[in-house]
Amino acid sequence: MNRAQLQNVSLTYRNDPSAQFISTRIGEADITADDIDLRGSRVALNTLRLRNSSLAYAQNENVPVEKRLVNPAEAVRDLNEAVEKANGAQPASWRVTLRRSDISGVDVAFDNFNEPRQRTRVRGMDYNHLKFSNLTLNTENLSYSENRTTGRITQLSGQEQSGFAVTRATADVVFDSVQTRLDNLDLVTPHTRIRRTLAMQYKSLDAIADDLPNLGVEGDLRDVRLGFRDILYLAPDLAGTPPFNTGINQSVLLSGRVSGRVGDLRVQNLEFIGFRNTVVRASGRIQGLPNVDRRLFADLTIRQLTTSAADIRSLAPAGTLPAGINLPPQVTVAGTFRGRPTALVFDTDLRATSTFGNVTARVNMGAGPQGQEPVRATFSTQNLNVGRILGDPTIGTITAS
Repeated sequence: MNRAQLQNVSLTYRNDPSAQFISTRIGEADITADDIDLRGSRVALNTLRLRNSSLAYAQNENVPVEKRLVNPAEAVRDLNEAVEKANGAQPASWRVTLRRSDISGVDVAFDNFNEPRQRTRVRGMDYNHLKFSNLTLNTENLSYSENRTTGRITQLSGQEQSGFAVTRATADVVFDSVQTRLDNLDLVTPHTRIRRTLAMQYKSLDAIADDLPNLGVEGDLRDVRLGFRDILYLAPDLAGTPPFNTGINQSVLLSGRVSGRVGDLRVQNLEFIGFRNTVVRASGRIQGLPNVDRRLFADLTIRQLTTSAADIRSLAPAGTLPAGINLPPQVTVAGTFRGRPTALVFDTDLRATSTFGNVTARVNMGAGPQGQEPVRATFSTQNLNVGRILGDPTIGTITAS
């Protein structure tokens, strides 16, 4: 058999002891195959077309997986055991290919009986109660094996009941035992657009959490727009934290390249525009992440860092800005920074221009006993309105070095 077709087929399954419910409706399905060899662990599909269909699945989280009558993982194990038995106990090495898929008009729902529907400040995805509608997934040259999956997504779109939607997405996908890559990526939502390349490399998927500093990352981003609304759809609990508390309908623009490991990141030609009035253009290297203790090291060239008093106040944690200090409405900083910021050991050469005047600072802070660290610094000011900064009208502007 090299072709199977289904039209207007419905299936409903309910099992109260295992607390499972499945409802499936297939409007139109058409599968063609070049070769199906279960004994040889090979399935070569030519086309898969699925239209106007739905799948709803609900379960009780507290029922152990092995006690669920519908258990996909157990079904796969049974199939592997049957293949291995037919092949004289040789391990099954599956390879499944699909030349082209054409899936559209599909609805998918999932519910966990044990969890009530979430209530958050802003509407977001409830991962215990998901409902996707009008899903489209078109692919080319999909290939699956035990350690590697590759293919091209030519169209992905759909909407979740929270409001999160993907207008269109395309990418060349590689997912295997040591890397995940999205090349030629173009992801578009009503609030976001992400383009070019995203990738990470790892020793194994299981080792990522235990070896995060050695997780390889690669990003080549061009004119990316990240909408706060999309981020809050995915993580609604962030709504009250900076910078998302500045407004859920804001977005930021990003361009640049990131490469290396989490523990040794290189950033090239980063451009960031966002919040109300903040612009960052910089390149450099950051070592020591994800830790932010005294080992954190940064070597940065800041071509431009422009921001406003309003942005600083909205992003700074409560209590970090001294009482009685007035920030200039706008400030621009450029220069270099090299050292360990959390250990207060660094060299910096910065120039700041603001609506309250200008400052140039060259500072070298060295290592030493607490309270006795050596400091060498040169400052110069030009028309710096110290009175405005301190809120003291008896002090005027200062030009000095």
